Amino acid sequence: MAEEIRVVDHYSASILNKVGEGARVLGALRNAGVNLLAFWGYQYGPGRAQLEFIPENSATFVAAAKQAKLKLRKKDGAFRSR
Repeated sequence: MAEEIRVVDHYSASILNKVGEGARVLGALRNAGVNLLAFWGYQYGPGRAQLEFIPENSATFVAAAKQAKLKLRKKDGAFRSR
């Protein structure tokens, strides 16, 4: 069986590193119907956290992030294999 490899979009956002903030962001994305292929987050400087997203559908993700007042940065693409 042949591998399928495709380029996917990769976005990041910086948020306050406080209890419940990540859940707020992920809940807003879920409620907007966003499907994530990958997500990870980590502490980034004093009082900040960095969230990394690889959405299944970039247009839906960007619209939902804007609605949640999340400032996104688009990064270089990533590869996904199946």
